[in-house]
Amino acid sequence: MVKQLQRQVVVISLVFLSAFAISCANDEWFGEQPPTNAQSALGTRGQWIVDQQGRTVILRGVNYNGIESMLFTEQPPELDDFKKIKRWGFNVIRFTLSWEFVEPERDRFDEDYLRNWVEPVLNFAAQEGIGVILTMHQYSWSSCFVPPSGRGNGLPWWALAPSVAAGCPYTGSDVYWRMMRAPTDFWSDTAIREKYTEMWEIG
Repeated sequence: MVKQLQRQVVVISLVFLSAFAISCANDEWFGEQPPTNAQSALGTRGQWIVDQQGRTVILRGVNYNGIESMLFTEQPPELDDFKKIKRWGFNVIRFTLSWEFVEPERDRFDEDYLRNWVEPVLNFAAQEGIGVILTMHQYSWSSCFVPPSGRGNGLPWWALAPSVAAGCPYTGSDVYWRMMRAPTDFWSDTAIREKYTEMWEIG
């Protein structure tokens, strides 16, 4: 399942917002339809994003949020969402996911989450010729942290250092200290970073 989903996603190794700052070039492509669909590949040529024919691509994107925090549980994604996105002039979405929903237990991927929430978005986007930039999102780093601003999402509990994850979900007075400590632990823990990479590559 993860393999099938990955093949549908256009992953661009550029800062997303930089696409909006690109000025016109002589060979730019300005058709009404996007130059690529969710199953084809984009690349780069110098500072430009280009399609498979080498034509410069201007990405006009919008966030597609909610799957990373399961805010869509009462209203799942619909094809009409993407018809509107296309009608409004966008040709790509930034699609936010959450590691804790993709891999809630170490080495166990949630097929229901991928099949029922992720796959429809990719399929609807493909039907409307809308590209997808897949983003593994985090807010307050993990749902283990519940600061006054609201429960976070992002890393699964098992990817947190034991000293930080103790008592998950955590609402104590030092919740912000633990929340700030967690990214440091992530970058200093080679094994966890490798698991994060594997989660992307498992497909």
